[in-house]
Amino acid sequence: MTTEPAQAGERTYSAMQTTSALDKILDRRSAMFGLLLVATALLLHACWNAPLYYFDDTDIMKNSLGVPWSARLGLRPDIAHYPPVTTLSRALDLLLFGDARNDPPAQPRDPVLRPPLVPRDYAVPPPWSMRLMNGLYHLLAGYFLWLFLRRIGAGTGLAAFVALAWTAHPMACESVCWIAERKNVLVALFGFAALWAWAAGRGETAEPIRDPQSAIRNSHWWRWPLVTLFYALAVMSKTSAVGLLPVLAALELIDPPLHRFNLRQPVCWFRFVVRMALPAALCFAAMSFAMVGFETELVSPPGGSAWTAFLTDTDIFWRYMKNVFAPFDLSFFYGVVPALSLADARVWIYGTLIIAVFAVSIWSAPRDRRPLAILGTLWFFSALLPNANIVAIAYWMQDRYVYLAAPGLLLVVGLAVQGLVERRPKLTPFLRPAAGLWLAGIALLGAQRSHLFEHTDYLILDALRRQPDSAFARLAATRVFEHRFRYYATDGTRPDPELQQQAAEDWFSLYEGLENCPDVRSHIDPFTIRVRKAGLLPALGRLRDARAVIGRLPPDDVPMLSFVDDRGQSIQPTRGQRGFGYLPLTLATAYRILAESDLERAAAKDLAIEKRFAAAKQAAAEADAAQKLSRDSALIVLNARALIRVAELYTEQKDAESARKTYDEAARVLGTVPAKSPWSPIAKNMQSTIPQK
Repeated sequence: MTTEPAQAGERTYSAMQTTSALDKILDRRSAMFGLLLVATALLLHACWNAPLYYFDDTDIMKNSLGVPWSARLGLRPDIAHYPPVTTLSRALDLLLFGDARNDPPAQPRDPVLRPPLVPRDYAVPPPWSMRLMNGLYHLLAGYFLWLFLRRIGAGTGLAAFVALAWTAHPMACESVCWIAERKNVLVALFGFAALWAWAAGRGETAEPIRDPQSAIRNSHWWRWPLVTLFYALAVMSKTSAVGLLPVLAALELIDPPLHRFNLRQPVCWFRFVVRMALPAALCFAAMSFAMVGFETELVSPPGGSAWTAFLTDTDIFWRYMKNVFAPFDLSFFYGVVPALSLADARVWIYGTLIIAVFAVSIWSAPRDRRPLAILGTLWFFSALLPNANIVAIAYWMQDRYVYLAAPGLLLVVGLAVQGLVERRPKLTPFLRPAAGLWLAGIALLGAQRSHLFEHTDYLILDALRRQPDSAFARLAATRVFEHRFRYYATDGTRPDPELQQQAAEDWFSLYEGLENCPDVRSHIDPFTIRVRKAGLLPALGRLRDARAVIGRLPPDDVPMLSFVDDRGQSIQPTRGQRGFGYLPLTLATAYRILAESDLERAAAKDLAIEKRFAAAKQAAAEADAAQKLSRDSALIVLNARALIRVAELYTEQKDAESARKTYDEAARVLGTVPAKSPWSPIAKNMQSTIPQK
């Protein structure tokens, strides 16, 4: 047996020895668990009883709990959206906490906020219970992270620092407080548990590791089966677990703190291949399912290619790193301006900063722990790789994407600080107070951010304020102001026309700036934006401006998407396709808006009868065009209104025969309204007003 691994073990043990009362506290499992519990509670303290969010929560519940057990247990085509372990965890919530469909939902404190979402056609646990379980899984993930870092030689203080910072960090709110992101906390729980299982048999603080071979021999038979089991559970919780596979591979090669892997021995490489075979196969299967499950969500990478996505990631990754250590400007949505070439200064500035941070950190780390710094560097980048936008979805940057990667960055920088203090012992008295103050600040910011997760509208309006160039922040905010517009118009106890008008103006202004957002084509096409803007004109008293806003119909600058393929089978356009083309219903809406505008002109008394006549006929033609694109009964009624107006103008011109024919056509159109349609009573009432022969 060689002495080098034993010496490495002794160095690691020496680094982990307790030297103060604080070290003794941080080395106790019960004390550390309590600190992690407090950190988790701070993230949830303000939002634990918040209603379901308007983003994904009800869809996730329906597709997890509103399906038979065979669908929950089987490999579904949409497994990327509803992975089996995450789906079963929601079933466990229902088993533990019961059905809350009939419970009164928690009402928001501000009545202007949108009302709570309450599913009624399937069983659902109370929202507070699902957040409680999210918090429990997050807490256990932080605990496994702490255990793992201690076992691989990070040291008592650094292991506690990384685990507490990760658990209390405000960026974790998106994963912990958002019910739909259960999959994120589960992949952290099982992923970090896999890392902990990998480190089985390595010493913590009991005795120096003098015989590294015997230190791991007793647990060797169950270590890798347990690693594989936990990793399989992580992969079946969320596809992003593939980012932890390189970490497991690096652990085998670096092998902290035992250093038993010999690059020149074939037997070491054989063991490496055998151990990594099943986790690699799980990764391949997960990525294959993800490409199927997320097919409709895929969009063009930032800038349009994998190369521009890589360049843009220099900006995104640097913002992640800045937000980890200075999380003062977090947002539920982020605006990202793609970098289109190497001529973009951000590529060089942020790329240099990223390389400098990791290179200097590795160099500054204590010599015997530089392998851990290299491991942390690989951890950060590999965990971010699944969300690096090479294969892109519409959300190019989100806090939840750095959830698994943050421990690697914290570990690298923490090791650099330790190395700096070793070289400059005079800094030692300042290290722990500074680390403690930073942790306290992180915890306070996490507690503060928890308040934003009390309601979806708070998250949206905060994101709009911080990231006005985010297309999705603007689109989400339109729903907020739409609700406010209707609230101020219909609140029977306190209607407020002034506030209603202000809400309409804010609503319209969101679409005004939307076309300039760099990520707009990932969410919506320009023609749909024009149609939505035109739809707001009546509220602003500008319905006659609709034609100028909408432009030519059908538009010649945007294609209409087809719902059928070459074989005539129904298809669903992807999100990326929708960013560059519009749906038939959008064109129907445009025709409806123009028809309503022309009907208004046809009723104007200050226009000559010829112009009113032309406007009424055009309204009828536009309503008929809309009706051919949509089966909405409202369009049938609109068509009939236009025909009746034409008939009235014929009557005004003393053309009884043409008026009679037009009235008959209007009656025929009204007769096509289905009896079960909510527009049926209106259609019957309109028929009763048509003059009899």
